[in-house]
Amino acid sequence: MKKFEVKLRVEGDITLLPDSQKIFGYLMNKLSGKLSRNEIDRFIKNIKGNCMVSNLMPTGYLPTPKDYLMNLIQTKKKNQQVENTNTVKEEIKELKVLIKELNQLNNKNNKNNKENKELKNQIRDKGKEIDKIKKIMEENASKFESFSAKAIYETIKKMEYIKREDLTKLIQNLNTEEVCTDLLRQYDYITKNQKYVQKFKLESQVRKIPGFPNIAYSLPTVEYRNKTESLQKEFSFYVAVEENSILADELRSAKDYKDSIWMFGPKASSGYNCYLLKTIEEFDYIEGKDGEVNYLNLGMLLPEEDSICWEESIVNIYSSDRRPFELTENSKKVISFINIGSILVSNQKEAYRIGTSIKNEYNQLYSNAIIFGNSYLEPLEV
Repeated sequence: MKKFEVKLRVEGDITLLPDSQKIFGYLMNKLSGKLSRNEIDRFIKNIKGNCMVSNLMPTGYLPTPKDYLMNLIQTKKKNQQVENTNTVKEEIKELKVLIKELNQLNNKNNKNNKENKELKNQIRDKGKEIDKIKKIMEENASKFESFSAKAIYETIKKMEYIKREDLTKLIQNLNTEEVCTDLLRQYDYITKNQKYVQKFKLESQVRKIPGFPNIAYSLPTVEYRNKTESLQKEFSFYVAVEENSILADELRSAKDYKDSIWMFGPKASSGYNCYLLKTIEEFDYIEGKDGEVNYLNLGMLLPEEDSICWEESIVNIYSSDRRPFELTENSKKVISFINIGSILVSNQKEAYRIGTSIKNEYNQLYSNAIIFGNSYLEPLEV
């Protein structure tokens, strides 16, 4: 098996990053211009165990396993919360004692007819002690806020992708350091921002009816920014495939067409979801270790049921509505995939045997059509 990283640069706006299914379909379409239908059908028929494809994602980053991280944090915070609560109780107890002593000194001073300089100095010093404790409590209140479950959840929620080398570091540090938002913000991650572009459909021109009302609508777009708020323009996807396959040959030949335009998804004809090919890098595909291995899912996965240890895995499900492709009212309408960012525990040495593809019952025009579910899986040390 060979691993290919296809590096692209986005040109213009993005409405949606393509998933592994869309990318696989795009690659098969590229093959259709060079090979016969029978050759492509033969490759697709034997796709199980021979090919894995990832979603498109920022170059150098991995999808953040949010549910997995929150599980680690919740376990760690049970003990941490007790420590924080005990600290607050001690500070309140100390403050109450100081206030009581200050009131006693003030009462004593009020009853004293003569001015007592020493007593006034004691009152002043006690007031300083109280102010010092209050300041410490205010600082700790701000600190404890960064330790709150809500603040931590909101921070992780924004971490759409995390730097490849930082993910392992973060998981290790969650087991040894106090969990807070300051710890999470040390790492390099990508956030996703939803935006809208105002568009107009010129119905009067389309229908050729002067005075016909035009339609205004909003087109949703997304942008990805790093910690410095710089716009992410570089994206990649991964393909693991047999060395002598037609897809491997196509990816090798595509290296010669640098700066060619790859168009994924809707609105490409309007300038959206267009990418320039920068490079295609080829590596040897590294097999997993013997025994149970943790995998980070990078695409839309349809798993072999017995290939995953479900009790130990942290799975996020994405359900896809297939109605646009149905031809009969009796066909099923929804299919569920394991989404990107899921952590899968498996005793399969070969990651490419975990996923599978199934016959596409929703498209009866093509007898060999499949629903691609061979997602690219990244071994993860935890």
